[in-house]
Amino acid sequence: MVEFSEEVALALCGQLALGHGLRKIEKMEGMPSKAAVFQWLMEGEAYKAAGENNHPKALFLDQYARAREVQSHIFILESHIQLSLEIGRFVAEFFIP
Repeated sequence: MVEFSEEVALALCGQLALGHGLRKIEKMEGMPSKAAVFQWLMEGEAYKAAGENNHPKALFLDQYARAREVQSHIFILESHIQLSLEIGRFVAEFFIP
């Protein structure tokens, strides 16, 4: 089992921001299981609720949320790029002699 550390949390969030899901990340060497990540997030919530916003797990909660936000923006951009390419192929096939 991978223990929580700020380094592991940062690496995990970096992988999320790159678009990888937790199922893929947990298979990477040195990465925690999904269950461990969810446990860390719950503990982060508890520290925040207790007013300990600077606790490493409370900070991880914020980092995780930002990484997921970046991940969603990347997904949307990639979807728009793919749609644009498909529209371009359609236009080229049917409208350009």
